[in-house]
Amino acid sequence: MGRVAVGDIVTVSFPYSDGSGVKRRPALVLAEADERDVVLCQITSRRSSSPNPVPLRRTDLASGALPIDSFIRPEKLFTASRASLEHVVAAVSTEVLSAARSTAAALLSS
Repeated sequence: MGRVAVGDIVTVSFPYSDGSGVKRRPALVLAEADERDVVLCQITSRRSSSPNPVPLRRTDLASGALPIDSFIRPEKLFTASRASLEHVVAAVSTEVLSAARSTAAALLSS
């Protein structure tokens, strides 16, 4: 896979928070941890009990496509090796990236 950038939506095997398994799902590249790893934020198509979901409409994409409108879950973060990322499917607008980052930062600072 080519170079992954902050703001890209990638597919990855995202781990369950209880460690019981993984699920292949889209995730937003929130930050670069270092040259080998990125920090990902889970994306779901279902509005859940997430306390601070960031809406992700298909019209919010700078490039690529998602099959349906979705939600970014800033409380579900994961550091992954770039090698474990499967595909880049889209990229979000700078406004959506900023909203996801600021929501995640607020959660981490509370």
